[in-house]
Amino acid sequence: PARNILLVQQAELAATIAAEWDAQGEEIDPASMPMTGLANAAIDIAGPKPAEFAAPIAEYAVSDLLCYRDARDPILQAEQAAAWNPILNWAEQHYGIEFVITKGVLPVDQPPATIAALQADVMRLSPNQLVALAPLTTISGSLVSALAIIHQAFEGDSLWNAVALDD
Repeated sequence: PARNILLVQQAELAATIAAEWDAQGEEIDPASMPMTGLANAAIDIAGPKPAEFAAPIAEYAVSDLLCYRDARDPILQAEQAAAWNPILNWAEQHYGIEFVITKGVLPVDQPPATIAALQADVMRLSPNQLVALAPLTTISGSLVSALAIIHQAFEGDSLWNAVALDD
C-alpha cells in the first residue's frame, strides 16, 4: 500500500503470499489475502517505526486477561486456573517474573519488573513478529498468551482455547 517492495525473508511465507495472489480473480480481494496484509503491515508500518507500533501492544502487560478470574463462579475459576496457570507459569519461568492474580475485573497492579520484562520482550521483536503479535494480543486480551505463541511455548489451538474459555 505504501508502494514499498513486497519482500519477505522466509520461503514458506513467500510461497503462501504467492498462493494468495494466484487465487485472485478479476478483482483483487485484500480480505482473502491475510499473509499479504501482515507482510505489508510489517514492511509499511512496523518496519519503519517498530517502537511506535509495539507500544500499544506492550501496554497489555499491565492488564493481561490471564490475571483476572471470575469473581462469582467457582467452577469457572477452577477452569480458568487449569487453562491459564500453565501459561502464566511458563512466563514466570521464561522471564523470571511473578504475576498478581485477582478475582473480578477491577484493575490490579502487576509488579513493575513483570511489566518491564514483558514490554522489553515485545520491543525486541522483529516487525514480522510484531504484526503477528498485534492481533493475537488484541483479540485475546492476553499479551502473555501471544508471546507464548511467538516463543512456540504452546500449541496455537490450546492457547486459543484457553483465552476463549470465558466465551
